Amino acid sequence: MSSLRDTVPQPSVDLTDLSPDSVQADSEHIVTANGFNATVAPDESRLEHKGTSANLISNEMNDENEDIEYPDGGFRAYTVVFGSFLGMIACYGLFDSTGAIQAYLNLHQLKGVSNSVSSVIFSVFTGCGYLVLILSGVMFDEYGSNTPLIFGSTVLFAGLFGAGNCTNVVQLTFVFGLLGGSGIAILAGPLAGVISHWFLRNRSKAFGLATLGGSVGGMIFPVILEKLFRSVSYTWAMRILAFICTGLLVFSCLLVRERVKPERLADENLNRKHKIKQTGKELVYLTKKSIDFTALKEPRFLWCTAGASFGELSLVCTLTYFATYVHWLTSLAVSIS
Repeated sequence: MSSLRDTVPQPSVDLTDLSPDSVQADSEHIVTANGFNATVAPDESRLEHKGTSANLISNEMNDENEDIEYPDGGFRAYTVVFGSFLGMIACYGLFDSTGAIQAYLNLHQLKGVSNSVSSVIFSVFTGCGYLVLILSGVMFDEYGSNTPLIFGSTVLFAGLFGAGNCTNVVQLTFVFGLLGGSGIAILAGPLAGVISHWFLRNRSKAFGLATLGGSVGGMIFPVILEKLFRSVSYTWAMRILAFICTGLLVFSCLLVRERVKPERLADENLNRKHKIKQTGKELVYLTKKSIDFTALKEPRFLWCTAGASFGELSLVCTLTYFATYVHWLTSLAVSIS
């Protein structure tokens, strides 16, 4: 009977003309509503959905087939959002302020260097910011938020503080570009990913509130840097910026916590030598797990990824080089007049 049932196509119920306020499905049907298909759990359990599209019918379930409940609000959830907001000020706020730093360097420390050469610093900064972010997300999934936040804050502080002592392109590329970009990427994974632990229906709103921190930082950091460059010189301006970002990240580390604790891969009873070997194995495991191209076989996901990539490319190029372009136009206007 089971083999015969598997060969007979299951009936399809078209609900596109019905009200989307209530859609129900059992194990004998595949529901089609508003252009979306929803598969049904194989244990003859009934799924209910109240909304506008049937792609939300399949709620997230744990191994016991019980619905995962999200707080979707409350004091603790919004303190996590606030902590992520503070971290985003230091993280993406600095990312949005690279144009101001490059414009100052081209006029002073790198005065005799062409813009095409000095842009290597910020290309490495941006490249590390996106490449290391791939690993950062897996670190958050496996270790939670505390480890990547502390590690990322330390790396970012070292990159900003050390950049104050750099005087040429090579030094700035390794210190500001490599360390600073990697620090931001390590921080970005848990700061963004922790929102999904606390919110489901209000996830987009909570994520929007958190990412406002990047816009706030992008507005205040250039103003702060401009005043610091004039009053205390470049070296101390970068050091003060490092302390400001670290102070914000300290509060972020205290407030941001994942709701579901991940299981550790390593055995805590191992001695130091074996722990080092186990850590190396974990790093290899995380690196392999970070990149999975099988998802790109889905055409809609592939085109969505491509569209997001082009959007990020245009945004980052504008943020990074707009200040230099304005400076070039200003110099050209002065020379002509």
